[in-house]
Amino acid sequence: MSTSILYQNESKDIVLVDIPTSIAIAQDRKDETLLSSLPQAEPFISHNEPKSEKARQKLAGPLFLGAYQMCEYFYRSLFLKCIQFEHFLSFRIRSLHSSLLDQGRFSQSAD
Repeated sequence: MSTSILYQNESKDIVLVDIPTSIAIAQDRKDETLLSSLPQAEPFISHNEPKSEKARQKLAGPLFLGAYQMCEYFYRSLFLKCIQFEHFLSFRIRSLHSSLLDQGRFSQSAD
């Protein structure tokens, strides 16, 4: 049986391999001629790639964005959370104010 290993040291951490012979052995060729085909004239086109920029971003999500886009994504998320929290606090303060007025524990100031 032929081998594609041209050199290997005793600890087997350095190996020199004859690549064409390795391929011929993998193809089970006895005469060491390689089976191959002509290179493609056109690049391979994948038909399941997202077509629009919006679709590509949706597929990629925040984990695959660049550092700038990732910071922008988190900044916008944080900004939206702050706005939501501000609305929540504003609603709670108005509710508490109204409740205190109803209970007579807070007087309406004259502006």
